[in-house]
Amino acid sequence: MSHRRVDDALALCERVQEFLLHHSGGRADAVALTRFRELSFAASRAADDPECAGMMRSADRYALDLFSHSAHQYWATRELSGTQFLRLQISRVLDAFRDRLLHLHAVGQSFRTTGPSTPERRAKSQRQAHGGPQSCRTGSSLVSKLKSRIRHLLVGRHRPS
Repeated sequence: MSHRRVDDALALCERVQEFLLHHSGGRADAVALTRFRELSFAASRAADDPECAGMMRSADRYALDLFSHSAHQYWATRELSGTQFLRLQISRVLDAFRDRLLHLHAVGQSFRTTGPSTPERRAKSQRQAHGGPQSCRTGSSLVSKLKSRIRHLLVGRHRPS
């Protein structure tokens, strides 16, 4: 993947994130939804990767409810309003999008896949990303880092007001 394509896709992803900072949602706003879609679809096109496109489609579905009259209320929990929850979910999708772009760049894959994803291709990609046979050790440290991050996120959600 070219460095320029990565930079373009990352810059567009950052613009989507910035947009979310300035548009809180929670009401019907066709203009905001249209702008969100323009930015997210542009990021998806720049990435030119099926998984990245799927992530942006997920973000779009969340945005559809975020910028609606009442659909955001469905997502409310005891800890978070529906708009807070949806903005958090979109932010998580954008984080995954950035991670995917950086992963593709790191393993040197092209943006275009040459055929359907196969278990063999995924296994080869993982071996390349983790440096071969020692991936078991890398994988276990990655799992512990992910568990730590999840604990941190959950503790942050349950803080008393």
